[in-house]
Amino acid sequence: MKKEHLAAMIRESAAVNSSQIALRIKESGTWKETTYKEMVEIIDALSLALIDMGVKEGQTVGIFSQNKPQWSIADFAILSIGAVSVPIYATNTSKQTEYIVNDAEIEVLFADSTEQYNKVQEFNKNSKKLKKIIVIDKSIKLEGEESIYFDDAVALGRKSAAHSELAKRLEKGKPSDLATLIYTSGTTGDPKGVMLTHSNFYHQIKGIAEHFNITKADKSLCFLPLS
Repeated sequence: MKKEHLAAMIRESAAVNSSQIALRIKESGTWKETTYKEMVEIIDALSLALIDMGVKEGQTVGIFSQNKPQWSIADFAILSIGAVSVPIYATNTSKQTEYIVNDAEIEVLFADSTEQYNKVQEFNKNSKKLKKIIVIDKSIKLEGEESIYFDDAVALGRKSAAHSELAKRLEKGKPSDLATLIYTSGTTGDPKGVMLTHSNFYHQIKGIAEHFNITKADKSLCFLPLS
């Protein structure tokens, strides 16, 4: 791997495995597949949309969702623009979610289904931080101008003129950059955000690769929450 940065690593992998299947999800009894080439195209479009929404380098962006391809795509898009991903357990209450949004100073939040969206809406009107909600499930009726569907955000990104800005941010990415804040369960008080850098993830992946012979024939299953 040329660079110890997750945004660079996924693009290096996509360049080598362009036509290979990167993501699968079962919908209505049928497996829907996304190749590495398709995945990175969506990541790039969403990255551009986030830049156009005003997300700065080092700024936090939340993901409040069940496991699904959009979770990973959102995560990589956030990291691609030098921002910090903040996962939120999909089963968190509205109050717990509000605490993390305020504590991490999240201005843009990805929300998955009606369950997560409704929880966000419970505190959104009084939120001093939250400015934009990107909703994954297109069957949800959106409320307010701050809400936008995930697919519509991707479509806007495909029309963006911020390609040079994205390229600049990707080039600037360093192993020491903060990648994510993972909040603890809060069993001994309020949750605390654990700071993990891109280098932390890189060395974990490197350690696994040294002891497990993972090939293109292998498949992984996201069973535990990605958050």
